[in-house]
Amino acid sequence: MRATGVEVKTGKYLAFKIPEGKRFIRCNSLSEDYTEDVIRERLEGKRTVKQRQVQKPLSAKEDMRPRSLIDIQAKLAQANSPGFERWAKSYNLKEIAKTVVWMKEHGMNDVEKFAEECDAATRRYHQISDKTKANEARMKEIAELQRQIGTYGKTRDVYLQYK
Repeated sequence: MRATGVEVKTGKYLAFKIPEGKRFIRCNSLSEDYTEDVIRERLEGKRTVKQRQVQKPLSAKEDMRPRSLIDIQAKLAQANSPGFERWAKSYNLKEIAKTVVWMKEHGMNDVEKFAEECDAATRRYHQISDKTKANEARMKEIAELQRQIGTYGKTRDVYLQYK
């Protein structure tokens, strides 16, 4: 590290300062993967660091999905900030614009058709929800039967001997 121009300070904690840096950065403040002992183990090949997964940015198509709008009045009562109000109005306008673009892409040019699509989606949701609840109830019944069968299998010999 010193050969590349980095200042190294050892003491209670290992710290580095890059050539253009203003101050030293303690390695223990980064994470437990940067203590002096762990760094030495990595250099000796005794330890490997697992790669962290980087979140990929939203694609243009994912970013165009409409999201919920912000209730400006409710948030203003909490924050009472003109900057927040300006940001929230801008955010809501952008979301409304995305919603309009999404509606046009999906052939919903009038409000009535959009309302019909919303109602149809709600009905589908409730149908799927009802099926899911029925399936969960049936699974619960099957689990109880399996428990009873297991108990029967364990106690059958004792019952036959008793009989």
